Amino acid sequence: MSSPLDFSFPKNVQGIFTKFVESNARILVGLENAITQVETARTLKNAMELMKGNKTIQFFLVFRNDFENYSFVTGTDHFKKK
Repeated sequence: MSSPLDFSFPKNVQGIFTKFVESNARILVGLENAITQVETARTLKNAMELMKGNKTIQFFLVFRNDFENYSFVTGTDHFKKK
């Protein structure tokens, strides 16, 4: 037996509610993505600030840019004849 509080909404109202719930879910996913992108950008900015005055990083950047098309072999002991 049903109580006076048992009721169901018409199909069109159920459809509107379903679309509303799905829309909210999409909005939350978009918001999470935006937050992640902002956090990533902030982390990269902070890393750049840390590396800005680092002489070792500057050396490797110059080294990389100047010798980008060349190959280097280090540790030639392996190739020496015994």
